[in-house]
Amino acid sequence: MDKATFKDAISIVSQSPYLFNMSIKDNLLLVNPDASLDEIDRVCKQAYLYDYIISLPDKYDTVIGEGGVNLSGGQKQRLAIARALLKNSPILLFDEATSGLDGKARSQVLHLARELANEGKAVLAITHDVSEWLPFADRVVFLEKGRVVADVDVQEAQTTPELYEAAQLDCPLFVSVLHELLEACYV
Repeated sequence: MDKATFKDAISIVSQSPYLFNMSIKDNLLLVNPDASLDEIDRVCKQAYLYDYIISLPDKYDTVIGEGGVNLSGGQKQRLAIARALLKNSPILLFDEATSGLDGKARSQVLHLARELANEGKAVLAITHDVSEWLPFADRVVFLEKGRVVADVDVQEAQTTPELYEAAQLDCPLFVSVLHELLEACYV
């Protein structure tokens, strides 16, 4: 797979998404310049951002400031998620994407991740909070110092305390794989 194909196949939502000093709509259109307003509405609803946007005086034309300074942390995350959804990649990578969110926003992101997996998207979550993503995972890959130390199903991860403890205490990354991501990557 060449670099351009790989780039098109994956959307990333990071812990600190970068947003540009432009309107909400323009930030979204960066990944899909031809998206219709209906498509933008759909992804904003999926990302639980739509109600907030329509409450703004300038709605989608609201300028959010450099790095999204005019938005809360949760709103920045939701906008990044909406942007990833608008790109419509078959693989979504959530890199510590829930770490700065309140309980309600976390629950919404986790629910969305499951919905996306059920729709056939490959959803990959990198997190230090094992307990948060474990209920939503199909497979669990534990990494330590960049090396795979375990690749197990969720039941084994839950019933093998040393793996779970390692993920909570020693392992720098926990990867929760939804919808058989490993198989999708190796085909």
